[in-house]
Amino acid sequence: MLPFPYAAEGGAGSKTIVLLHGFGACSEIWRDIMASLAAETRVLAYDLPGHGHSLECEGMGGAKPAARAILADLAARQLGKVHLVGHSMGGTVATLMALADPGRGTSLTL
Repeated sequence: MLPFPYAAEGGAGSKTIVLLHGFGACSEIWRDIMASLAAETRVLAYDLPGHGHSLECEGMGGAKPAARAILADLAARQLGKVHLVGHSMGGTVATLMALADPGRGTSLTL
């Protein structure tokens, strides 16, 4: 079992945007948005636990465990504040992340 969910990564810079997809999707839905954002900022598009490349990783079992797993990955990457963007179930995960670690999010876009 993987310790953290998979994240497609692009761009560079001091600002980081975290993209979280909806139920049944994967990080691929953000491909075009990542390409446009990566020119100016670092972008992480996660496969939520149970989806895409994260079929077998920590955080299975719902939105709360997924939020904890992604927060743990951000900490392992030694990232400070990030901009959270979530679609559908990803919005729930982003909201739970913001509630669990209020100092982590710079902004929340649902």
